[in-house]
Amino acid sequence: MIDFKIFGGRLNYIGIVQKLMIVCVIFCFSFQMNAQSTTHKLYVKVNNIKEPGGSVRLVIYDTPESFLVKKKVYKYTQAIPVGNSSEVNFEFDLPVGVYAAGCYHDVNDDHHMDVNYLGIPTEAYGVSNNPKVKWRKPTFQEAMVDVKKSDARITIVLKKW
Repeated sequence: MIDFKIFGGRLNYIGIVQKLMIVCVIFCFSFQMNAQSTTHKLYVKVNNIKEPGGSVRLVIYDTPESFLVKKKVYKYTQAIPVGNSSEVNFEFDLPVGVYAAGCYHDVNDDHHMDVNYLGIPTEAYGVSNNPKVKWRKPTFQEAMVDVKKSDARITIVLKKW
């Protein structure tokens, strides 16, 4: 058996290896926990609300595959415009990453976007970055918001088809 003299005491080789492994496990665990807990704010202003009442429903997506797919939502929130309010504000705590936001003004509060017989929305809607599309859905890349090392702010302008 090999003995080492460390900090004025005697430890054998196995004792040193055990203590080093414990220190490594604690270090790795604390680093992983710290990396996962880093979040930043995403502030979303939704404006151009033309009709009073109802709710503005806003959804945050975190992958291109989930974008504008109802059952695949990352975060969800809602706000109710008061009186003649022309804008509402949302705030999210999100980990660093890439996201896209979509919203609509649910005037009749039936919890889904109303469409006509052709599938065209009859309620005002918008997505992050306000891409200019009319005959197709916007893509995740067009609506992408990068939440990096600091807080991000975006404005979504509601429009009717």
